[in-house]
Amino acid sequence: GPIGMEMAQAHVRLGSKVTVIEGLKALGRDDPEAAKVVLDKMRAEGIEVVEDALAEEVGESGGQIAVKTSQGSFTGSHLLMAVGRKVNIEKLDLDKGNVAHDRAVKVNASLRSISNRRVYVIGDAAGGLQFTHVAGYHAGVIIRSMLFGLPSKAKTSHVPWVTYTDPELAQVGPTEAEARKTHGPALGVARFDYHENDRAIAARKTSGFVKVMVVKGRPIGATIVGEAAGELVGVWAHAIANGLKMRGVAAMVAPYPTLGEISKRAAGSF
Repeated sequence: GPIGMEMAQAHVRLGSKVTVIEGLKALGRDDPEAAKVVLDKMRAEGIEVVEDALAEEVGESGGQIAVKTSQGSFTGSHLLMAVGRKVNIEKLDLDKGNVAHDRAVKVNASLRSISNRRVYVIGDAAGGLQFTHVAGYHAGVIIRSMLFGLPSKAKTSHVPWVTYTDPELAQVGPTEAEARKTHGPALGVARFDYHENDRAIAARKTSGFVKVMVVKGRPIGATIVGEAAGELVGVWAHAIANGLKMRGVAAMVAPYPTLGEISKRAAGSF
C-alpha cells in the first residue's frame, strides 16, 4: 500500500537494500498512469517491487528473515509490515450503550450513531477514509450540530489524499477509470504535464502531470503526480467542494513562475 511505498523509499535513501512484497498491484488503487510514474522512479533508485506476491509464510533462513510468497522466497535482515490498521473499539463496551458497530461504529451522514443519536463519532472510528485531515473535517461537521444545532453532514467527494513518495501522488474524487465507469461518454478529461511548466523545468522536476475529470463543465476528480502534488491538489478539492466550473479555476491568476500554474493551465485546456 501507499505507506509501504513511502517507507520503502525512505529506507533505500538511508542506504538499505529494499524489496517491496506486494500481494496485489503496487499502488493498485491509484490511477495506473500516475502510479507508473512513481514506481518507475522507485525502481530507478534500486527498490525491487514484487507484485502479485501473497505472503504464505514468514520464517528464518541462514540467520535472516525469510518470507515465502506465491512469487518465490525473499530474505533480509529486517521485515517491515505495512498492512494498515484497525479501529481500537473493543474495550469501549459499545453494546452497553446501544451503539451499533462492526469493524467501526455505524454512523449516518451526520456522523451520529445509527442506534444512539446521543453519540457522535469522528475519524477512523466512523469508518471510511482513514486520514488525519478527515478526522479534522469530521470535527468541524459535528461541532456545527452539537454546539449550534445547525444541520451538517459529512461527504467524501471533496476529500483528497496523498502518497508522500518522491514524486508525490495526490488524488481527490474518482480516478479516470472510476469516473469513466460511472459517467461513460459524458466524461471529459483535462490534462497538463509538468515538463511544460517553467518552474518545474527550472527546478528539474519535470516528471508528472495533472489530470482532471470533468462532467458538464465541472471537475469531479483530479489526479496529480509530480513535485508538490499534495500542495497542488487543494485547488481541485476546493473546486469540487464548492461546485466550481473549470472556467472558474482557469480564471485565477497564478504567480509566475510557480507549479500552481499547472492547475490553471489544465483548466484552461478544457
